[in-house]
Amino acid sequence: MKAAIYKQYGPPEVLSISDAATPEPKPNEIQVSVKACSINASDLEFLTAKPNYIRLFGPLKPANEILGSDISGVVTAVGEQVTEFKVGDLVFGDTFDHWGGFAQTVCAPEKLWVKKPDNITHIEAACIPQSGVIAHEVLNYPNNPESVKSILIIGAGGGAGSFLVQQAKSKGLRITSVDRKSKTNFLKDLGVDRHLRFETENYLDLDEKFDLIVDFPGPNPLSSNKALLTETGSYCMVGGRTRRIFMTGLGGLITTKFSKQKTGILLHQQTQTLMTAMADAVSKGELRVCVDKVFSLEEIVEAFKYFQSGNYLGKVVISIG
Repeated sequence: MKAAIYKQYGPPEVLSISDAATPEPKPNEIQVSVKACSINASDLEFLTAKPNYIRLFGPLKPANEILGSDISGVVTAVGEQVTEFKVGDLVFGDTFDHWGGFAQTVCAPEKLWVKKPDNITHIEAACIPQSGVIAHEVLNYPNNPESVKSILIIGAGGGAGSFLVQQAKSKGLRITSVDRKSKTNFLKDLGVDRHLRFETENYLDLDEKFDLIVDFPGPNPLSSNKALLTETGSYCMVGGRTRRIFMTGLGGLITTKFSKQKTGILLHQQTQTLMTAMADAVSKGELRVCVDKVFSLEEIVEAFKYFQSGNYLGKVVISIG
């Protein structure tokens, strides 16, 4: 099979399209012919080994040579213990920790997959697992989600952000987004009430207080973000540098103990139930999948360069089948 392989950490140029052995399913796994796989921040992190904690999984070189975890495709074989799927089923899933999505074929445990609704494409389905579920999780991060009336989303123009804006809008929240100037119209079309541009506006200067702050890039210290929270507000960090993540985790323990606020890091937990719920919402037209660009497997270096630029609106997808 053809696959995008990397044998050392580095920029997108370390990826190359090569022949690789077609994986065979273990007893609890299904084999999937990959039709589409979206790029996530986690792919770029494991490609470049930034943040530094990525090297815990492979100190000198990647532990897995084929990245890609948000996959949609067709079942081509099943292990002897598999009960939920059969050959020919259309599926999508999140194979994080197993990886292998930027290839023509992948194998992963059946618990990581769900059936794809017939009325959404493989391109759309491949955008849902991490981004859609993370958006759902952060909206339920506060101690009392129903009390949230206002939300600040830092780095709102990416995959999870585009899902989060739509879900927050459906709940009637007042949404302030922070991202690049080039994403202004995109985010306003999705439903934000106010957009701040990274290039010319500092969200830390806002007078407004927020019930929930969701921080994807994590550029500023926890103390600065806490100043923008209401008395019972919550701050949820989703990404960022190693030191910032560590300090936020430690600060969250202190905040929870000594105040009514809640601060900390999102511990993403993927489930079949949440993936199915998000896919159903897309299938019913309650959410739309925002796909910016679709690249072929042979164009994966260009795709990662574009993703790394940060200029994408929503999702970037690799089409394989």
